[in-house]
Amino acid sequence: MNEKKRTMQKKFEKLLKEYSEIKDELENHTSENNDNMLYDIQGYYENLNLYLHYGEKRVELDINESYECLKKQLKAARMLLKAHQSLKYIFG
Repeated sequence: MNEKKRTMQKKFEKLLKEYSEIKDELENHTSENNDNMLYDIQGYYENLNLYLHYGEKRVELDINESYECLKKQLKAARMLLKAHQSLKYIFG
């Protein structure tokens, strides 16, 4: 595996780890988004594995676009978790 792929793998795995942790923490507040977030994680891992195995030509969504999309989803998940935590604090 070349350095470019290794770097992308590390970046993805770092974000996916945090996304997964937020998914699990959100489940303490609501199960509403759990399945969707799990499917997102599976899809991102599938896209990453295709990229690592075949390179950019076989990946349906450009790997950089996929990474940027994951960053946006992670940001939204952070905000959602923060909102649930605030509601729990306010309403106990």
